[in-house]
Order: sequence, then C-alpha cells, then structure tokens
Amino acid sequence: MSAQRAGLLLITGVLALGAASVDGPTPPVDPRTCGVALGLFASDPNFDYGPMLAEIASHGATDVLLSVHWVQDTVHSSHLGPQPGLSPSDATLQRSLGQAQDLGLRVSLMPVVHVQQRGPRAWRGTLQPEDRAAWFADYETLLLRQAEIAATFHVERLVVGSELSSLEADEARWRPLIAAVRARTDSRLSWSANWDRFEQLPFWDALDEVGVSAWFELGEDPEASWDAPAARLRAIGQKTGKPVFLTEIGYPARSSAALRPWDHAGPATPDPALQARLLDLFFRRFADERAIDGAFVWNWFGHGGSLDAGYSPRGRPAAAVMKRHFARWCGPRA
Repeated sequence: MSAQRAGLLLITGVLALGAASVDGPTPPVDPRTCGVALGLFASDPNFDYGPMLAEIASHGATDVLLSVHWVQDTVHSSHLGPQPGLSPSDATLQRSLGQAQDLGLRVSLMPVVHVQQRGPRAWRGTLQPEDRAAWFADYETLLLRQAEIAATFHVERLVVGSELSSLEADEARWRPLIAAVRARTDSRLSWSANWDRFEQLPFWDALDEVGVSAWFELGEDPEASWDAPAARLRAIGQKTGKPVFLTEIGYPARSSAALRPWDHAGPATPDPALQARLLDLFFRRFADERAIDGAFVWNWFGHGGSLDAGYSPRGRPAAAVMKRHFARWCGPRA
C-alpha cells in the first residue's frame, strides 16, 4: 500500500468515527469474525465463566475463542497435561461452551502449552522435549479429546497448535495428527503461528485457515509500523488461498505495549489510555482492507479496570473501542 493510499484510509477512518459519534453507528462493511479470546485460566478449575461470556456478547462480538492451558514443567519436559489451578475441568469447559452458544456466540477452541519455568528463551515457542515421541503422544491424547468435545458442541474452529515454533518442523508428526483430528470433528482446523515466522509453517495446506498470533512490534510511529505486517498477512493469504485470522491481537495496559506487545511480565504503571489507542489503531488500519478475515482480541480474562496493567479490556476504554469497531466490522448483533 502506498503512503498516499494509507493516508487516505486513515483520514477516511477518522471521518467515519466522527460521523458515527453524531449520526449513529457506521454502516458495516462485509461481515468478518469479530472475536474475543477468553482464557479459562482461573485457579478454580470449576470457575463459572458465564458472566464474562455475557460481557463479551454485550460488546458486539460474534465469536469467542476459549483457550485452555496444558501444562509442562520446563521446555525440556517430555510430558504435559491439564493441571488443577491452571486448567479448567472438562465439565467447566463444556459448561462454558454451552453458555457461549446460548448467548449466540460462535465458539472456537485453542489449547495453549503453559511452561511453568519460563524465561526470555524458555517458553512454548522454544520447546525441546527430551523424549519427543513421548511429548507428541501426550499432545495427541489431549488434542483428540478436544476434537471429541468440539464435535459434540459443533465448535466453529479448533486450533491444533499455538506458537509451537520449535516443533513446527516435525511435519511428519503433525500431518497424521491433523488427519486424526479431522476424522473426529467437522470443526475448521487452524494453527496459531507466531507473528515472527508464520510464513514458515510447512503444513498450511493440511489446515483450513491461516491463524496468526499477532504480537507485531510497533515502532515509534505505530500507524506506519502496521504496513509491513499487513503486507505479510495479505501475502500469506494469497500464497495459501486460505482465510487469515488473527488468533491473538491485543496490548497490555502499560507504556511498553507498542514496542513489546507480547510482554506483560513484571510490575508496571497501568496505561489503559495507550492500550485503547493501540487497539483503535489496529481496527482502523484494517477497516477497509481485507488482509485478514477476522480477529480475536486477547484476552478478556483478567481484572481489567484502571489498576490492572494486563491485557483484559474489561472496564476500561479499550472495551468501548472494541465495541465501536465491532459494530462496523460485523454490524449489530441480532
């Protein structure tokens, strides 16, 4: 996109936002997925997520992405699985799926590998299991169980893997696992590839969608910083011939959010105004171009409010930004 074209789109977006505040909601463009991620991360495995799901629906979302933790100790561990205090029970997951659908939300499922002993070079993107075969055997058992749940609840999409960058080269293991999942559910199958390497996944052809965990680092000019990621997202859609979704897009409410949107560690002075500005910029940047077919704002789970430096938009300006743009992207909920 040329700088002139980008500038015209920005001006158009600003004028549209101004008109919406005077004359009502901006008429929607072609519908897209207006999604919100909800991590089922409460320490109580039987926690009731119903109120949070109702909040998501009330903000105009069409879809919710339920994320569950599968836990392993270190990046070298050969075994993983649900863990009380970090993972929901099966009953809680299934109750949450039903609650979301009762609210009229389409539901997606995304398991996330949670590494207990994390660090700058130790996270799910750098897994190196000592016994690779044992790790994949555990992962297959867990994923096939998710596929059975997805089939029972007619889940919209199942994300087969999330940010497992160091294991993506194991194509000979992933392809038969994807086929086994497909035999158990009619859900669309996706993958959440990390923002810095999504072009490198060797088995996009085996999946139904391209999913990207969109923690793109924005520079001192965040608006211009989206040009290169947008071009990459358009290119991967054209190359694969598949719809492109952002499985995670969001910003922590802290001053470093533009430069390090993926970093929410350590104490910080909350900056909900910056969070709202960056989320508004994202929605405006993709309002009139179809580099993506939808997005899931990360992550509704959390306290929110003015004293929280985390990701949740709850109770702060980012929630209003999201609701306003969802009305344009997807129209009012029935």
